[in-house]
Amino acid sequence: MRTITDDEELTLDWVHWYNNERLHSALGNVPPEEYEQTHYAQTIGLSTENAAEKQRHDSRDGSCSKTRTYW
Repeated sequence: MRTITDDEELTLDWVHWYNNERLHSALGNVPPEEYEQTHYAQTIGLSTENAAEKQRHDSRDGSCSKTRTYW
């Protein structure tokens, strides 16, 4: 028997996959997370690893100043 908590966990897993891991044809068949890291690495001149770390740091402390692009 499934509980609401089970359903919430399944939903959160799907949202994580959809936002971070799935291949997106409009982004050159790369996952959105990878595309975003590459974009910021190119935009602010950081290595992809440093851009990923900056992105994680910004999202943790609430100082995220990224501009979102909506397709």
